[in-house]
Amino acid sequence: MQLKRRCLYHWIDYPSLEKEYRNCPGARAGGARDAGPAVVGFVRDLRNADLYKRPGVAETIDWLNALVALDQRSLDEETVNDTLGALLSTRTTSASGGAVSRRIIQKVTSS
Repeated sequence: MQLKRRCLYHWIDYPSLEKEYRNCPGARAGGARDAGPAVVGFVRDLRNADLYKRPGVAETIDWLNALVALDQRSLDEETVNDTLGALLSTRTTSASGGAVSRRIIQKVTSS
């Protein structure tokens, strides 16, 4: 029996903060201009947490688009907790992410 691979994976590192922000189409729309840098910074910090599955660039874009649709112009703990499911894809990750998000949101909002 011959094993056939259907996928070839090539791992690349996450882009810089500036590049990721530039590549988020919603980041420059309306109120997202205010929240965009904080959102990208939050996701970058979240990637350093001990999570089952870390959010990628696509999840950053999805979350930022959700925040724009909700007309959120800044990040606060309530908004993060209410929308974390758009960023973190598994229940296990969401539970872990919720515990970590409070510390990160304080860091992001204080800068």
